[in-house]
Amino acid sequence: NKLEGQNVMNRESLFLGTLLVVALVVTGVLFSSYLSTILVAAVLAIASYGGYQRIEKKLKSPWISAFVMGILAIGFIFVPLGYLVLQSITFASSVDVGLIQSKLKEVMALGESLLAKVPGIEDQVASWVQSVNIPQLSRTIFGYAGIITAKGANFVMDAFFILLFYLCFLIYGQRISDFVFATLPLSLSHQKTLVH
Repeated sequence: NKLEGQNVMNRESLFLGTLLVVALVVTGVLFSSYLSTILVAAVLAIASYGGYQRIEKKLKSPWISAFVMGILAIGFIFVPLGYLVLQSITFASSVDVGLIQSKLKEVMALGESLLAKVPGIEDQVASWVQSVNIPQLSRTIFGYAGIITAKGANFVMDAFFILLFYLCFLIYGQRISDFVFATLPLSLSHQKTLVH
């Protein structure tokens, strides 16, 4: 009878373990497009949690404290990043291809003339200058400018979700960490070591 009860418990444990793994995989697939956003928000929340706790002690409200931290995050993180992205998009859209190519040719000619005066490397400089493909180099530069423009368009949506997850982590972060550490098979001393 004991052996039969133990087999039932083993099957239940195996079933629950399998169900947990399936649930984690499905959750990972479901949130895969948001994982980087969630990770950034979690890092921001961990980094600023001490300030959140100080504000919460004074205001006595987790929601208002999280709102204050959200305003600070917008002012100190998202506005400067947004400005940088906006300036990058503006710069990328106003670049003149012909001007870039002519400036690259000027820089190459100046570099060639300076390096040609160094004894013993004239042939190497000449072969290196001839191997540089200026149109290909300018296409590569404009390819990066296009990437910056495309990523800049997604910045507003990503910033919104980062801020949303950031506020959730601030408000519910202690509960989330308590749940995670309650489910981990670690002793209290190992949990403290992991947190530190």
